[in-house]
Amino acid sequence: MKTFPRLLRFLCAAAALCLWATGAEAAHSTSISTESGSGIEIEVSSDFDNLPPAGAASLRITVHNRSNRAGTWRFRAGKSYGVIISTSLTVTVPPGQTRTVPVVANLGGTDGNSSNLVVSASGPGVNGSAYFSNTHYGGGGSSTPFLAMSRDLAARSWEPLKKEIDKGKSANAFNATQFDFTDLPADWRAYAGVEWLVITDSEWDKLAPTVQAALRQWVNYGGRLVVVTQTPAAYSWNAFHRGPGAGPLSYGFGDVRAVAWDGKELKSDVLAPLLKNGSKWGKLAASEDKSWGMLSALGDLKPNTPLILGFVVIFAALVGPANLFLFAPAARRHRLFWTTPLLSLGGSLLLMAVIFLQEGSGGAGRRFTVVQLMPESHEALVVQDQVSRTGLLFGSAFQLSDECLAVPVRIDLPSQTRDRSAFAIEGKTFAGDWFRSRSLQAQRFATIRPTRAELTLVSYDAAGAPVVVSSIESPLETVILTDVNGKLWRGDKVRTGEKVTLRAASDKEDKEFREGALKPGRASLNEAVNEARRFHKYAGAVRHPVFLATVTQPKSELMGSLPSIRWKEDRVIYLGPVTQSATVQNGGTQP
Repeated sequence: MKTFPRLLRFLCAAAALCLWATGAEAAHSTSISTESGSGIEIEVSSDFDNLPPAGAASLRITVHNRSNRAGTWRFRAGKSYGVIISTSLTVTVPPGQTRTVPVVANLGGTDGNSSNLVVSASGPGVNGSAYFSNTHYGGGGSSTPFLAMSRDLAARSWEPLKKEIDKGKSANAFNATQFDFTDLPADWRAYAGVEWLVITDSEWDKLAPTVQAALRQWVNYGGRLVVVTQTPAAYSWNAFHRGPGAGPLSYGFGDVRAVAWDGKELKSDVLAPLLKNGSKWGKLAASEDKSWGMLSALGDLKPNTPLILGFVVIFAALVGPANLFLFAPAARRHRLFWTTPLLSLGGSLLLMAVIFLQEGSGGAGRRFTVVQLMPESHEALVVQDQVSRTGLLFGSAFQLSDECLAVPVRIDLPSQTRDRSAFAIEGKTFAGDWFRSRSLQAQRFATIRPTRAELTLVSYDAAGAPVVVSSIESPLETVILTDVNGKLWRGDKVRTGEKVTLRAASDKEDKEFREGALKPGRASLNEAVNEARRFHKYAGAVRHPVFLATVTQPKSELMGSLPSIRWKEDRVIYLGPVTQSATVQNGGTQP
């Protein structure tokens, strides 16, 4: 008689598991609990079914205000544990109306924890939170680079690809998600955790121009876009200003490619090799890098052990024996209620004074910024890596000039702590543990800016040397140009609006220049710069000249940071395609 109830419970559990598994691959949407009768309903949905392990999560928050009063709600999205980066925003909704706002929740870099995301709210009628998590599909080894596949394409292609990834004894976990192309966000930062995005040509062509622009910007930062089409040789990349048959080609730090399929199922052997070849995007977006030239300029923090030990001993003696027997003896024990707080306050002030005398206030730092120009779309990708060593800080909040993708970089030095760090972002305002007193810390900020800046090839001199003009605001200390034939040219002191004739440069000279220019940068970013410079291609299969330049007196390129940090020896690197004047395009003298 007991067998049937057990069997029933087993079947119910199995059914619940199936429903959970099905829901894991359905559009992820949930609600934040609100008070009954309040007239308030809050829904939180994810644009992707599954969260990436790092980067960002693309969410939409919908507030239904069916009450008779306007309401303001404050939302906070962040990981539930580990290195927590909370993204906050405020939403105001008039009575009787509904408002939906997009949110790019910062997940930071990979810190060994899964991407469990909590969305909490405060405001009228709220009494709960929403939860999202990352799911790996099978595999016992490391996870694959995060892949996003459109739902229609995944209908027949998802399972064969997963089985292909799961093959072998060292099978990787299939780290991927599905999406509805009509839900794709129009903010490039929302794709920061995605390395490969696969979509059909008909879906791509139906995307709004703002969404296509966001994906183009994401590719510029390092993403990899695959458009599946039955005519790959004839496919035209309008959003990338390319003609037919342009993929796979590099674009910025990423690449685009057209892949053939039969219109029904994408063969697993097309994508599986791409996912097994490692993560290029992961290297660029990594939150941990031990090879960083700027670190040696600042050095690690070395605690003054005798001073700290002496302070601890003296404070313990004062707050313990001295407090009990001298300041508050047995006959006046009630004095402990005010002597203990006073001693603690005095100890804190003394410790601050010690730190101030030893380290000073504020701090010193170095910044290394890469600006990649994309003149065809009049945009620039700006990636700023920085490291600072602080003394006593009287404030840690700061503002940036741009809304950006921000990542605290783990340096992995003895003075660093891995967990229990909390970083806050609200628009362009940053607070929390981005900067702490007496710490060695690092950050990465990345943004896309509109710009008309470019380096233009205007003509050639009688000897065939290129003549260039820069519209970049800051003077270029040194420029190395690689022409369409692979020949190297160099110019020094290239100022805005002035014609400069370049001279021939050797491979050795180019190598020495690059090593010196990129020395302060992180190895992963330097690798991306070298690759982008070497393989830039534009306008179909036609190769354009590319350039790499240094700026030692930057003007508006830097994004700013904590005002009390004294930034020294800032280095800015420019790279990108060289535009050509009408004279050159119409058959001007060639080298």
